[in-house]
Amino acid sequence: MARKLLILFMLLLWSFPSVSIDFSIPYVTPQDCQANQYFQFSSLRCIDCQTPGQKRAEDMLSCVCETGYKTTSYNGGPTVNCEKCDSTGSSNSTSSYDGSFCINCPENVGTCQNCPANFFASDRSQDGRRLTTRRCISCVGDTIATGVIEKPTCQRCHSSFFIFNDTFCSDCNNVDGYTTSGGICFRETRLLTQPLSDVNDKVKYSDKEILSSFFQQHLKAAQILCSDNSNFTACQLLGNLCVMLEYTQSGNDACKLFTDLVNIRNADEIVNGDNRDWLVVMPWLFYEKSVDNAPQALDKKDITKPFQSSEEMSFIFAVFALNGSFIGFEEGLDVLQLCKDRPSKMAAALKFATTYKSTCSVAVKDLINQPMFLYDMYLVLDQNLYPVPLLVENYLSGNEKVNEGTDRTKWQLTRRFFIVDNLIGRSDNQELKWIRYPEEIELSIRVRSTDGEIYPPMLRIRYKALDVQDEEIKNGNQDASFAVTYEMDTSKIEKDTEIAIGCLSALAAILALVKVSAWRRREGKLEIDGFSFVKFILFSLGTFSTMLFWVAFGMAVYWLIFFKRQKTVSLLLPSESQEKLFLTLLHVTFVFKLLDVLHMLASQVFFDIFFVDWERPQGRVNQPTQAGEAGAMDAPVSIWRTLFIANEWNEIQTMRKTNPELQIFTVLFFLKVAGFEFLATTDPVGIFSANYTTDYIGEFSKVLRFAILSILFLVIEAVQWFFFAFIYERFVGDALGDFIDLCSMSNVSIFILENNRYGYYIHGRSVHGRADTNMWQMNEQLKREEEDLCGKRGLEPNTERQTFEMEVPVKFREQYDDVVRPLRQGDVQLQRRNIPNNPSGQDGRPSRLTPAVEKRIQAYNTLNRFLSAFIDHSLRDMDYLVRDKLLFEHILNMELKELPPPDKAIFYNDDGRSFNSILFYGNEWTLMLFDLLMFAFVDSLAQDFVLAGVITYLVTKALIILRDSFGRKNLTRKTLVDERFLI
Repeated sequence: MARKLLILFMLLLWSFPSVSIDFSIPYVTPQDCQANQYFQFSSLRCIDCQTPGQKRAEDMLSCVCETGYKTTSYNGGPTVNCEKCDSTGSSNSTSSYDGSFCINCPENVGTCQNCPANFFASDRSQDGRRLTTRRCISCVGDTIATGVIEKPTCQRCHSSFFIFNDTFCSDCNNVDGYTTSGGICFRETRLLTQPLSDVNDKVKYSDKEILSSFFQQHLKAAQILCSDNSNFTACQLLGNLCVMLEYTQSGNDACKLFTDLVNIRNADEIVNGDNRDWLVVMPWLFYEKSVDNAPQALDKKDITKPFQSSEEMSFIFAVFALNGSFIGFEEGLDVLQLCKDRPSKMAAALKFATTYKSTCSVAVKDLINQPMFLYDMYLVLDQNLYPVPLLVENYLSGNEKVNEGTDRTKWQLTRRFFIVDNLIGRSDNQELKWIRYPEEIELSIRVRSTDGEIYPPMLRIRYKALDVQDEEIKNGNQDASFAVTYEMDTSKIEKDTEIAIGCLSALAAILALVKVSAWRRREGKLEIDGFSFVKFILFSLGTFSTMLFWVAFGMAVYWLIFFKRQKTVSLLLPSESQEKLFLTLLHVTFVFKLLDVLHMLASQVFFDIFFVDWERPQGRVNQPTQAGEAGAMDAPVSIWRTLFIANEWNEIQTMRKTNPELQIFTVLFFLKVAGFEFLATTDPVGIFSANYTTDYIGEFSKVLRFAILSILFLVIEAVQWFFFAFIYERFVGDALGDFIDLCSMSNVSIFILENNRYGYYIHGRSVHGRADTNMWQMNEQLKREEEDLCGKRGLEPNTERQTFEMEVPVKFREQYDDVVRPLRQGDVQLQRRNIPNNPSGQDGRPSRLTPAVEKRIQAYNTLNRFLSAFIDHSLRDMDYLVRDKLLFEHILNMELKELPPPDKAIFYNDDGRSFNSILFYGNEWTLMLFDLLMFAFVDSLAQDFVLAGVITYLVTKALIILRDSFGRKNLTRKTLVDERFLI
């Protein structure tokens, strides 16, 4: 039965509608209250004064009895009891100035308010006794040593000192069973529920505790006046003392006493209906009863106003003195900024979606002398106040600083805070030992929708304690910072990014497979080996880096456009923690591209190349033999044409379609001089110039810096490429075209094997049969070509096509390797210094060359004859075919047809000069992207465009030097061209 009742009870609880707590509060100031209302600062409301006989006090913070009414009871709380004087109308009487009794008006004055000049109306004699009739006298003394207030010179003592009767003010400390606390006389038995010795008056500063004289003087009085009399100021004071403990409970301290009082209050004392954390007479300090945990308070959706970009937000602070007195309201965020600057700069903190940060060093002496106040922070919207939760990082739950972590379920949200504590840290002798100040303040605002709506803002504070007895600390400075940060849920963006990375990575893997398949065919590999796997990884790095760059570029440009151009705020820049995904993506992309460039560089300095000289001897010459006899032999062919072509080839190896120096200089010009870098600030406005002396310039976003840099880099690169391709090459000079023409005029072809069975052929055979001519004959040849009086330069008859891709059979490669093997043996420079073993050279001529060099020269001549015969179709068991590539073969850059026959090579017609793939010229995109990523990588670390540009320039130059150095050595090793001729 009991089990069924329990289940029924749980079902009833489940079906009971949940209560939605509205934290909005009407924004009311004391001036907004009506004439018969006072401002109840504990609840920030206007409350009616009870009538008849009551009116609002001059400070507008309480009700007092009207003139003609005496105060029968008032304890500083919401209740004031007044009694009318002369209720029967039988005599002319009024209330005393202190409102404690009624007094007759003097007959010779006529009214109760006027007295002759130099006289003061008095309700008491000089010894403090009540008068039956008000006198106009000159005050010459006082009643008790309580000071002088307004008109009367003798002030009535506090009602708590009337121990024996209501006309005699007793000396509280000399009466048994009574004691004073905070200027109030109390019975010791009713002062506190705990023994006096159990109350904790200690305050912890850093790792030390001190006995605070302020706590000793005021804690006990504040507790009893708040508990028994609901005294507004006393309750505020008790709450302030809890704030000064940084909300940490330790025994019977101020926070324990405060929470005990909150827990016993009645439900009808709640402010604003449902907020049970905020009682009418008590300050609201903790988020405990009204919500289950911090996430529910921070994720509330009460604020429905859509904010516009750069719209000025309105914040207000309820200001209290340490003793609990209400000071008033203060608008803006200047309260939170210890770093004072120009008002125009400080006002930027209020602009919505502007990430604001200011840091400075504050003199400790200024903190010591600064007035001390406590604050409750509110967001003002449509004349309503929305409380701003506070997260004090110094708060301790047990021994753990739970507010420093990221687990919001452990957070303890609070409300009230102070900017400087220079009163609590005094000992019994009133000597100031410790102060506290907020070394970091951060106002965090989260956008919750694409319409500019926000969650409740949250204020985060971390206090730092300073031992001012240390003269070095007292006379020094301390760092302080204030920041306004904005964040939004980027999980959807992160998810979309992950999807884009996944999809494009799959595409990159497919492209890498295509590349490695083409490479394996061109290398003639039939089985998958370890090196094939390594090449797949290297190709993957290149394709992955390109794909990841476009993902990072898309993310950055998306944030740039929509953040800077939005009106209603729907997108915020990622926070520092949220930037990690983007920066990780950028750094991985750079590393992949760096490895891709090194792979490209390695492939360009180890290929096989040979210059085929078509020139034939012109007649025979007599040459003495070793025996001294004259003999006829073929006239030697000049090597200078080959050396000239080799030198020109060496020069174009590092030539690019764009100028890297101009590229970097122009990018820096637009960034630093034209002011494009200011588009990368965290402000939601687009500016190209700023005055740091008058305006606030937000920090630079790493995401936006990458976006601006990438856009400028790509645009300038595109402009350079367009100018080079469509203007310079057409009307000024085409370096590759000129080089091919030079080959034809020099009668030298170039045979290149990039892979084992794949390469390029540049046909340079002269249509005139010979090129070793004088100036007159050379001009004659050029004239004949202009008038079309000779054949075409192309490999095939009547064609102009001179460049080809080629795929050679295994048999060709084996014979080629057999011939060039002597060319690859030994070091040419070393061999040149060796003493020859055989003074007889080729054809019996005297020679001082070593046998190794003789063999290399012989191999060179043999290879020249072999390739010449091959191109001329003169080899019986080896030939080639010329065909066009299919469209997909061009797109994929691989051969799709079956392998050529064992004795046939395939020459593919090439209209795009594909041999430039083994030069920098044909890898412009790879090199440009590497330059861009290098620039962005350095800038992401140093946040300095100039430094990034300089380093990028140096790295670009280093690559050119490496390519040129290793390219020279490869050219020397593969063609027998002495490196001294490569100038």
